[in-house]
This record gives sequence, C-alpha cells and structure tokens, in this order.
Amino acid sequence: MATCTLHRPFTSADWSRTLIEYKAAGHNEMRRLFSPATWLSTSTSALIIDIGSYTGEDIKSFLQRAGPLARNVSIQTYEPVPSMSAKLIRSMKLYRQVVVHNYGLGASTYSACIMGTGDGVRLVRKNGMLRCSGRTEVVDVRRALSKYHRPIDLLQINCEGCEAAVLQRLLERPTPLVIRAIEVQWHRVNSEQTYCNTEAMLRARGYVMDYRYPYVWERWVRK
Repeated sequence: MATCTLHRPFTSADWSRTLIEYKAAGHNEMRRLFSPATWLSTSTSALIIDIGSYTGEDIKSFLQRAGPLARNVSIQTYEPVPSMSAKLIRSMKLYRQVVVHNYGLGASTYSACIMGTGDGVRLVRKNGMLRCSGRTEVVDVRRALSKYHRPIDLLQINCEGCEAAVLQRLLERPTPLVIRAIEVQWHRVNSEQTYCNTEAMLRARGYVMDYRYPYVWERWVRK
C-alpha cells in the first residue's frame, strides 16, 4: 500500500495554515469554485454529480463561467436538508440542466436524523436516543448513481463528514463506478487513518492527485 501523503497527526494549526494557503491560491472561502475544464469544451454531453449542494452557489458560478458550453452539461445535485433543498430548488429555477434531489447519499439506505444548522449540518442514522433538528432520507450512493448508465465527468462532494463513506462505497470492487474527476472537501470528523485509507483506494483504482489542501479541498483525476 502506498504511503499516505497526509501529514499526521493533523492539528488545528495545520488546518488553519492550509486554509490560508487555499485562499491565497484564489479560492473562495471554504466553497470550491470548480471551473469549466477542457473536457467540457469538447463534450457533447457532460454529467456532473454534486453531493451536498447547500444553496447552489458553486453550481451557479460553474454555469455562469461555462457560458454557452453550459448547454452541454447535466447537473444532478443532492441536498438532503429540507430547508436547504427548498432554497436550492428556487435558486435553480432558471437552470433547466440542473435537477435537484432532496435526499442524501451514503454507503447504504436509511432514515437519518439532521444534527446542527446551516452549512454545518450532519446526518446521523436515526435512533430513539437522538434529539433531531429534522429528519431526512439517505440513499445508497451506488444505487442512486448507477441509474445514469454512463460515466460521471465530475463528482463534487461536500457533505459535512460523509465523504469517506461515499467514496469508499463508489470505489468498491469488483465494479467501481466510472468517475473521471473527483473534487472533495474533507471534514475532520474523519480520522487521519480514514483519510489515508480512502487515498489508498483512489490510487489503487487508477486516480492521481491533481491538488490537495488537506481537510479543505482536493481533486483527483482518473488516469
């Protein structure tokens, strides 16, 4: 197994320094403004999956910068928090190529408890001991994405801690889904070991790291 490139242990000071470097590189706060890439200019049909959309600012920025090429794009976006998905649906009214799904994606299908508020919301498997601020559903990510019956050009994940579960489920053998590029924001509810295990799976499935700001944003591209 390849050596993990994440510095361990990853401290709060490491995270603060990484965030400063990320902003200095021109990115906007904690939201990755993912840009139209070369594949979009030559593609007649590009599929983007966005997991954890919040209110859709990333999507709008992408489509505005894509300009006329945006007509070649289909974006399937998943936002499980009812208050956020309602705002997302309203903000996407002008964009016919965007389809909003008001449920979450994870390693399995289950009923979830919404914990927290705003952009710090987490989903936890529902049980009688939890005091939820709301409830929603989570669907097996492989089942949800397999229905498109085609490769995914770009997968963006910002799901407040579910990223390891989602990625590891998608990368499972013997038939990992074909995803050409992955942009993911890691959250520190995932341990360094989980982070490193997922990196090893990505490399084993033929991905190379395009860039990394640990526990902020990173991009992987399939060779």
